[in-house]
Amino acid sequence: AMAMVANRIPEIRAAVCHDAFTARTCREMGNANVISLGERVVGPELAWDLVSIWLHSEFRADVPRYARRLAHVA
Repeated sequence: AMAMVANRIPEIRAAVCHDAFTARTCREMGNANVISLGERVVGPELAWDLVSIWLHSEFRADVPRYARRLAHVA
């Protein structure tokens, strides 16, 4: 629910991450600028790993469909 609330704020693109794949792809494909982690699903060590992956991933602006998708959302 926290990602849904955050996404109501203009310019915020929040994504729920629960594994390494979602942490990386939400940045690369959706240019997420807020990460949301569920306390009941993600433990402390996994949370550190997911945040690290998320911070070191970048938006893939070189892929036209990702840029189009982001423009459509905006």
